[in-house]
Amino acid sequence: MSASIELDLNRAVLILAGAAFASAASFRVCDPFLPVLASGFGVSISTASGVITAFVVAYCLFQLVFGPLGDRVDRYHLVAYSTLACTLGSLACALSPSYFWLVASRAMTGAFSAGIIAVGVAWISDRVPLHQRQAMLARFISGQIVGMMSGQVMGGIFVDTLGWRWAFAALALLYLTFGSLLLSQAKKLAASAPPKKTPPPGNPFVSVARDLLSVVKSRRAWPVFAAICFEGMAVFSVLAFLPLHLHTHFGISMTQASLAIIAYGAGGLLYSYNAKRLTTRFSVSRLALLGSSCIATGMLVLYFLPAWFYVMPVMAVAGFGMYLLHSTILTRATAITETARGLAISLTVSIFFVGQSVGISAASQIVETMGIPPILLISCGLILLVGIGFARALKTRQVVAA
Repeated sequence: MSASIELDLNRAVLILAGAAFASAASFRVCDPFLPVLASGFGVSISTASGVITAFVVAYCLFQLVFGPLGDRVDRYHLVAYSTLACTLGSLACALSPSYFWLVASRAMTGAFSAGIIAVGVAWISDRVPLHQRQAMLARFISGQIVGMMSGQVMGGIFVDTLGWRWAFAALALLYLTFGSLLLSQAKKLAASAPPKKTPPPGNPFVSVARDLLSVVKSRRAWPVFAAICFEGMAVFSVLAFLPLHLHTHFGISMTQASLAIIAYGAGGLLYSYNAKRLTTRFSVSRLALLGSSCIATGMLVLYFLPAWFYVMPVMAVAGFGMYLLHSTILTRATAITETARGLAISLTVSIFFVGQSVGISAASQIVETMGIPPILLISCGLILLVGIGFARALKTRQVVAA
């Protein structure tokens, strides 16, 4: 790869990371709004949480729209137009005259956000060889990590100062900025881009069904699907209840407890910074084992912690392990197939969200009867099994290939 092409690629990935930042920030920005929205629109807090649910459900469902679409059109342009469409969704949120309008606008934003991260991963995978892919994907994912960390903070600042509507206006400005940059970069990439794929002839729905069948039948797919599903179950069943656990167990404020999530994101950034070193030094199976071991260690130590201030380094270790394991699994998802890569990645992301939902739902039942600490032990064991099982599946496939 020549220096100029590599420079263009790095710039293109950096802009993609900016769009991922906006998408992830939008994902979490509503968390501090719920009491204000409930009182402002005259609904209960549980009803107000629909602004979060609408985004997540639309995001998950539309993965299966944008994945196949990305296999048939230029992916970079698709991310650009999706990001610009999110500008309209965020503006609609800011101008919402009613609760129903706000929920519908959040659903619209979530639907178009589905065309950013997974499609961006597929675009990078088209241009970077597999042995270099994980390090490049780590750069892209760093934008998502910072966005997840910043979303709640951003929402809290706006709700305490200018008001929640201005938070959506700020998000619209972010989407507009990165969408414009993406569109400009797409034109620059057009000259060096690989030849466009010709859409399969015949009925597009039949074509997508054929692609879906080929992905599902692939022996490479199921270890990825199983690993990312159980990863989502194990990790997010803890993250969902961790601030509450720290608040009740150590008697600290929810603001102090939320610092644990920031430390978790900082650990993810530490992984992103060291991804290239790690991927050149360790095999894929060892990366999976290292990632799962870091997460499991963090959860086990959390169970025995004597004081809350030890949580910060522990969560940084867990965040490092989570993004290492997640990036390793996601990189293998990009290698399931080359002919329907967008569909395979989008399906992987959808399964990840299903795992999160199942894990949080199951954990809530355990919390009601046994409290939060048992979740830490259960998730610790589950994530170890994920790492061991995925590593063994990779080694078995390598032996068969040889």
